[in-house]
Amino acid sequence: MTVNAAARSAAGSAEWADALLLSFAQAGYVHTEPDILQPAEPFLDLSGEDIRKSLYLTTDPGGEELCLRPDLTIPVARDYLASSRAGEPAGFSYLGPVFRYRGGRPSEFLQAGIESFGRQDRAAADAEMLALALQATAAFGLTDVEIRTGDVALFNALIDALGLYPVWRRRLVKDFNRKVSLIDDIERLTLSSALGRNEYEGVLAALAGSDRKAALALVTDLMSIAGTTNVGGRTVAEIADRFLEQSTLKAGALPRDAVTVIKRFLSIAGDPDQSISQLRSLAEDAKLQLSAAIDAFESRVGFMAARGIDTRRTLFSTSFGRGLDYYTGFEFELHARGNGSEPLVAGGRYDGLMTQLGAAEPIPAVGFSVWIETLTQLAKTLARGHGRSHRMSAPFVLAVPSKGRLQENAEAFFARAGLSLSKQGGVRDYRGTITGLDHVEIAYLSASEITSQLARGAVHLGVTGEDLVRESIADADSRVLLIDTLGFGSANVVVAVPQAWIDVRTVADLDDVAAGFREQHNRRMRVATKYINLTRGFFSTHGVVDYRIVESAGATEGAPATGAAELIVDITTTGATLAANGLKVLDDGVILRSQANLVASKEADWSLEARESARVILDHNRRAGPRQQISRGPHPLCRLQRRAAQRGA
Repeated sequence: MTVNAAARSAAGSAEWADALLLSFAQAGYVHTEPDILQPAEPFLDLSGEDIRKSLYLTTDPGGEELCLRPDLTIPVARDYLASSRAGEPAGFSYLGPVFRYRGGRPSEFLQAGIESFGRQDRAAADAEMLALALQATAAFGLTDVEIRTGDVALFNALIDALGLYPVWRRRLVKDFNRKVSLIDDIERLTLSSALGRNEYEGVLAALAGSDRKAALALVTDLMSIAGTTNVGGRTVAEIADRFLEQSTLKAGALPRDAVTVIKRFLSIAGDPDQSISQLRSLAEDAKLQLSAAIDAFESRVGFMAARGIDTRRTLFSTSFGRGLDYYTGFEFELHARGNGSEPLVAGGRYDGLMTQLGAAEPIPAVGFSVWIETLTQLAKTLARGHGRSHRMSAPFVLAVPSKGRLQENAEAFFARAGLSLSKQGGVRDYRGTITGLDHVEIAYLSASEITSQLARGAVHLGVTGEDLVRESIADADSRVLLIDTLGFGSANVVVAVPQAWIDVRTVADLDDVAAGFREQHNRRMRVATKYINLTRGFFSTHGVVDYRIVESAGATEGAPATGAAELIVDITTTGATLAANGLKVLDDGVILRSQANLVASKEADWSLEARESARVILDHNRRAGPRQQISRGPHPLCRLQRRAAQRGA
């Protein structure tokens, strides 16, 4: 069976597939079927770590990282660039499976779409994409759709015309591409002259108004005095340049007149004709040269009308963006009326992608993807929960660390609670009991094994570190319950950078440096860590995207010095090892303050007998000492009883 036949079969009906592919073929787009197995590098480099967590990755014998394709735009573009038609006008259509981890939803799902390369008549090509996207929804019998559009080229033209410092331009463009609230960010940037003081406050003041040569000399002297040699993949010149930028920030915030213009620009919304009029008025009032970008926008609207698109029912907003930094112009989404954020079809112009994929010269490119799953409404609510084959209904199992200080501390903790743990077969035995509790079995496991057993529901309670829980268990709060902190095994998971990075003190600094690093080196900064999920979650919360994770197999703190990474995320107790390796923790770089916890598995078989055993243990622990957190609020068994009731226990 061909990939296309499999796709049609998976949808349950060939009618919509035939209609969709026929409409694409009649428009002159050649059907293509890129390989399912793709090099992972393009996806990781262009989309960053946000997509890595959803990729299905493997490594070939030569060490190349491969993945099941998570979408079809990049594979189609790569095939085009590798063909004899590269650089020439060409159009392709596709329909096939893509693969992403999506939690409780199917990891394999269908994607259709069109990619158009090499057309110099950009406005006409943009309008054609929107018209064909509307035909795609019509193939599913859906004609009343909401059209949402924007144009990142207009925003870029505005920022260029304002003549802002490079640091302001980079931050604003980056935030627009990330789909954050620009209004809120502009307010923050307006106040950014009130940055926190640091040990180089006087240096920054001295640099205000200086040139690059003076900054470079000063930073070189500072690093020489400090005896610093490890700069973690950045040159002294890069650090000096950013020091100059910081002095610019200290000298004054984003100019107030520029703020007013940007806010007025971002407020423009309505149908395209109204928006064009407002844009021309803004350009005239602010005396900005925006005519080329506005003319291109107006030309596109004309081609849209010529293709029968009712532009009066098309929504345009200057603040609309799809959150991908390779879009360079027109962007759009089609939504079912009344449907919130999930699009039926989405696409736009991505001229910048082709050079990022290796094209020697810029190649115009525009396209869209059809979310078949949404259009056909085939997605069904998956049964919550996980397999029960490994659950233990009897006896009740309590897992504790199997060796070292963690085992000693855990046994001491339970002893203070009046619970005596013993190994019947001697010190080498990995099973034990609690004196007086015949139905409780002790499982002696490593801390990581305890975490995995809790996630599977193979043990009821366990003693393990919160860092392992948060790192190893997806959606941890829905699968386990952190009952109590135990007062030992304390350590912090932190973000650490080379001490030579005197221009980086906060995560915001790191975000800015990472964006500049990518522009200058054409690659993302590498972060060495064993804490992959914690790192992704922390950086996502702080809006950091320009990085790549390098999984650490050995001493993580040595990665910057060996050139394996620019910075690290690691666990530390005192920070002494980090300092010895020329690293410093960011001021706001503590990801998690971890310690040993008593953890309950929500996935275990919480029978009446199991709940009674847990009640006895927890009631003992409530009397163990002032550190107990479970003495406040509802008894943890209440939550476990609710979980059991939901399962019909």
